[in-house]
Amino acid sequence: MPEEYEQVRKLGRGGQGEYWIVKRKSGGVKLVRKTTDDFVNKRGKPLEVRILRDILDADRRTLNLVDWAVLSVPSAPKLLVTYYDLYTGGDLSDWIPKKRQESSESFVWYVFRK
Repeated sequence: MPEEYEQVRKLGRGGQGEYWIVKRKSGGVKLVRKTTDDFVNKRGKPLEVRILRDILDADRRTLNLVDWAVLSVPSAPKLLVTYYDLYTGGDLSDWIPKKRQESSESFVWYVFRK
């Protein structure tokens, strides 16, 4: 599955994994790919996938999981690769005031509605 996508730009790396914007080779759709080796695998599906596909109703999800795979890599732990819709409104760091100050409740709701 990763061979179906080309890497466009690295978004970053954090405690939850590594994130890239990728483009599907057929059709050119851009997605966000998350790769992590720290995941819980139960009942054939990783827990993150079960929550986003089987447990949460579609209208309660903040992310749309497009595709996923568990990959075996020689001499490394298995990797969970997930693909999500790319939202073009920027990330939360674009919205947080540069000076560390408390945000009003109305500002928080504005960000979540965007």
